[in-house]
Amino acid sequence: MNLSKIESRTLKTGLGNYFFFINVASEWHDVFSQNAIDEIISLGSNVKFLGHYDEYVFEE
Repeated sequence: MNLSKIESRTLKTGLGNYFFFINVASEWHDVFSQNAIDEIISLGSNVKFLGHYDEYVFEE
């Protein structure tokens, strides 16, 4: 899994509580991605999938 961006933000519910936006740069495969999501959930975290979008490649 190629992570292209990880951004953290505070939850403002208490000190040390954060949420993360994670961008993955790869083709979307339900089985592979579901395994990754299941692994994160097994660690005790909540996961919300925000969507899938096409990547724009800038050519010079």
